[in-house]
Amino acid sequence: IQQEAVRVSQSFAAQMQRFPACTGGPPPCPPPSSTNSTPTETPTSFSSADENDVQWEWDATNNARYSARVIPGPKILTHGERGCARSHVALWRELVHDPTHRCSDNGDARHSSGGSSSSTNDSENGPTMLVLEDDVSFTSHRGQSRFETCWARAWEQLPRGNDPTWGILYLGFSDRGARVLLERDGARGDCPPHRRRTSHDPRHPTVHLYRPEYGFHTHAYIITQAAAALLLDQLPVVGPIDVWLADNQWFGIPTFCAVIANEGWRRDDGTYEGAPLVRQNRGRHTTSDIVQSSGR
Repeated sequence: IQQEAVRVSQSFAAQMQRFPACTGGPPPCPPPSSTNSTPTETPTSFSSADENDVQWEWDATNNARYSARVIPGPKILTHGERGCARSHVALWRELVHDPTHRCSDNGDARHSSGGSSSSTNDSENGPTMLVLEDDVSFTSHRGQSRFETCWARAWEQLPRGNDPTWGILYLGFSDRGARVLLERDGARGDCPPHRRRTSHDPRHPTVHLYRPEYGFHTHAYIITQAAAALLLDQLPVVGPIDVWLADNQWFGIPTFCAVIANEGWRRDDGTYEGAPLVRQNRGRHTTSDIVQSSGR
């Protein structure tokens, strides 16, 4: 992931902090060892994940409504799924209880999980954290990174106001169901991103935000301190972390996804789904190293 970050920019990579993934079994997540650290792996006071943060048993019935590959009914989390969930929870806890060592006051982003993280400070929503799993790649065109440009365009479109107006922003997501587009002035609209007037020049990408109905993945997202605190109040996690969030409609947290218009999966009618700003970096014949309990 550090190499991927360097392709974005040296300043972006310099802000990234790497955190160790938690295990799925009984042993708590250990703090990073200074003997194993490198110049790109800054030791931190990473909080241990509580053994009770993630429940082993879950029900995939609702999940199966959105994916034909999911077998409905009771399931037992795999160790990989549980370790992944515990890692994310530990990062939320770090953001809530000790955000100062990785948050700035100028809105610049910094980056974590069995991958990496970065933090920013939203003037209205307080400290935020960009969480990246370790198998990500950032959007580019002909070898030139577009991530910082696309991220800035997504960031400026987030709604602002006195009350919490957003809590989670996915930079990579596989959505299911309806999308509710966020208009540029903050109003909501039903016009899908791929049918709006947008730039078709990949050198000058147009970024749209929408509110998802359901979906998968937690490999790249920004979360506010307030949203992290709310999720910690909802523990334990029941199911894979992405499914738990979607099954519970993100517990009412205003949640958005960012996509690059006129790119990504092409539909039968010639329109596009919109491409993520951050992908999971998998080859055609490779899959996730986390075995799934749902049958996905």
